[in-house]
Amino acid sequence: MLSDRFPFLWSMKLLDCLRVNCLLDMTTHKLSRHFCALQVVYVTAIVPYVVLVILFIWNIQLEGASLGIRYYLIPDWDKLGEAKVSEELCLN
Repeated sequence: MLSDRFPFLWSMKLLDCLRVNCLLDMTTHKLSRHFCALQVVYVTAIVPYVVLVILFIWNIQLEGASLGIRYYLIPDWDKLGEAKVSEELCLN
């Protein structure tokens, strides 16, 4: 796995997320000075959904994404009859 060979990649992703967060914070702070609070609420309420849509589109294009979606949506009915699965179901 790539993260085993290069453990610093996770920290780089974290730093990138922090940079984007700081950029969004600065943008909304500057917007709050020039616009009324209601317009800032519109931006801060819509931006997370835009980011989610972008991440969704990006992730469904990855190799093996259709297998993961199929695994998530289509249950394995044979496993539901196993005792271990029923035990875990009752414990939850």
